[in-house]
Amino acid sequence: MCLYLQPPYRLAPDDPRPASVILRPSEHPHTKHLRKSDPVARFQQFRQSWSMQKVPGEKNHKQLRWNIREQMLSQDQVIEKKAPKSYIPNSYVVPTEKKRKNLRWQIRMDMAQGQMPPHGYYHEY
Repeated sequence: MCLYLQPPYRLAPDDPRPASVILRPSEHPHTKHLRKSDPVARFQQFRQSWSMQKVPGEKNHKQLRWNIREQMLSQDQVIEKKAPKSYIPNSYVVPTEKKRKNLRWQIRMDMAQGQMPPHGYYHEY
């Protein structure tokens, strides 16, 4: 006699429901979406294993750090103060104060005579 176990999602042969029904195991609604693992506990576990088993070639630098700290404490460093900044007046002129009366007159005369007024980055009036 061979006992053949049916999967839990299949209906029994004498069940009156249609065969297209898929049974889902009933779970408590509040335990359905609980985390499967605790990330904080997992990190603690990894940190403990990392502290026990160091990476190959990694050395403890605690003694080296203390030696450097002691050397730095024994040395006197003189920090020189920076010279105060000297005042340099701003040479910027606000555009409303630059009337450019001569420039306007020159361009007006060139246009009246049908000439192209001199222009460009390197040209100044």
